[in-house]
Amino acid sequence: MVTLAPGYTIGVQVGPITHVGIVSDKYANGVPMVISNSRRTGGVAEEPLNIFQGGYALVDIAQATASMPVWQVLLRARSMIGSRWNLFSWNCEHFVNWAYGFEAKSRQLDQASAFAGVALLLVGLARA
Repeated sequence: MVTLAPGYTIGVQVGPITHVGIVSDKYANGVPMVISNSRRTGGVAEEPLNIFQGGYALVDIAQATASMPVWQVLLRARSMIGSRWNLFSWNCEHFVNWAYGFEAKSRQLDQASAFAGVALLLVGLARA
């Protein structure tokens, strides 16, 4: 078992996407807590690792490089608890990047948008 230190980013593969969160410095019954933003919870929440995982295996564990100390990242993350999830402007990647002091961006959403744009272009060309 990999040790999950506070401030690490973790991800689980849920269909075609990787759901990401931040390992907390809190524990529930010996299980690390994770702060994440999801459609399932409706927004940012802090929950036990096994609930965050939802039966999926961890596929991404990384010690993130932040522009600030871990305690500040966790403070920022907790300040958003209760904020509402939005696929296009405030999903799990937006949240994690923001908590670490970076631009609130979603690489997966950008890639999906680019793919959809190319697919629409190809469909348009095929009809021409």
